[in-house]
Amino acid sequence: MHASPFSGHRVLVAEHEYLIAWRVSQILEGDGAIVFRASSVAQALSVADYPLLSAGVLTPRLGSEDSDTVCQALSRRNIPFFFYTARAARPLTQWPGTPIVAKPAFAAEIVGALKYVLSAEKRDVLLAPQSREGNAKVLDQHLLDGEERLMRIRRVVTRLSAGGFDTSAAESLLTTMTKTLDHLRHNRNLMAAREWRSLKA
Repeated sequence: MHASPFSGHRVLVAEHEYLIAWRVSQILEGDGAIVFRASSVAQALSVADYPLLSAGVLTPRLGSEDSDTVCQALSRRNIPFFFYTARAARPLTQWPGTPIVAKPAFAAEIVGALKYVLSAEKRDVLLAPQSREGNAKVLDQHLLDGEERLMRIRRVVTRLSAGGFDTSAAESLLTTMTKTLDHLRHNRNLMAAREWRSLKA
């Protein structure tokens, strides 16, 4: 593994629990990152405007506040992020391309997740939710886009794994995305069956 994989990167750590924020900061700073901590949505939004910001580590809720406005601010600036949360099993459907790391996590998992969001294409991390409804042409395009996205992500995961990085968060994301694509494929098959029956009628 590289000695300082995040050298030159500036990272937002949005976490209201002081000890958790401190630990994550220590881990990332140990690998060369410059960390900006925020314990509230207002603080996080202020950091999100920083011109040289590279990425973010966010908890879905900052105390009693929802961090979605922070996610939106980062997304508008094309800044990737991942979630660090104790509720990792809960689906975060608004951000389907965002990795989730479950608290508590080993340092390697946190480092690996950040390395993934910095290495993957922004369009695959900052992915807008896609409807499973629509006409055949729309669903076919979603399927094609999804299959190409999975191929790109697998290449990134393979490269990071070969470099010695923990890829568990990215692999979990791949599993979720594959299931979503399978559901979409199922809906497309149902649509095709209905079209076939209507032609026979």
